[in-house]
Amino acid sequence: MELFDAGLGLYQLNFVLNIWLLGLLWRADRKHYFLAYTAFRLIATMVRFPALLAGGMDTYTKVYWLTSGILIFACVWILCDFFPKLTVPISIAAVALSFMQLLHPSVALERNVQIAMFVASCYVLILDRRNFVAAGLAIATLLPAVGEWQAVLLGGTAMRFVPSLAFLLAQAVWIFGIFKQRQERVMPHGYIERHVVS
Repeated sequence: MELFDAGLGLYQLNFVLNIWLLGLLWRADRKHYFLAYTAFRLIATMVRFPALLAGGMDTYTKVYWLTSGILIFACVWILCDFFPKLTVPISIAAVALSFMQLLHPSVALERNVQIAMFVASCYVLILDRRNFVAAGLAIATLLPAVGEWQAVLLGGTAMRFVPSLAFLLAQAVWIFGIFKQRQERVMPHGYIERHVVS
C-alpha cells in the first residue's frame, strides 16, 4: 500500500508540473518540438495511471507500451529544435523508431533511445551551456536508463520510481529555465552589469 501511495503522489505531482510547464511553454517564445513532447508526456500521464486503476496490470501494460511508442517518437523529435537543418531525417528516424516500438515493444529500444538522447543532449550542452531544454532532457534520459539497469541487478523493485523522479527533476529544470529566460528578457545581463558598476 505504501508503494501505491508513493506512486499516486508522484503521479499527481508529475501531472501538476506537466500542466504548469505546458502553460508556460504556450505563453513563452516556445520551441515547437519541445512543446509537442511536453503535450505527449501530459497525455501519457493522463492515461497510464488511470489505466492501472481501471483495468489492472493487463490494461496498464497495453497502455504503457502504446504510449511508449508515442513518447519515443516525441523524444527523438525534440532534436529538430536543436538541429533544425536536420528536421526531415530526424523526423523519419523518430517515426521509424516509434513504429518499431509499437510493433515489437522492447525495453531495450526504450533504453537505447534514452542513451542516444542523453548523448545528444550533452553535445548540445557543450555547444550551449545555457540550453535548459537539453539540460532537463539529459536528466530525464540518463537516470531512467541507470535506474533500469540497477533494477535488473537488484531484483526489479528498488529503482521503480527513478524514471518518475528523474522526470520531475527535469520538469523543475525546464520550468526554472523558462522563468530565467523571462527574467533575462525583462532585465538583460548587460543592463545589470552597468547598473551594478555605477
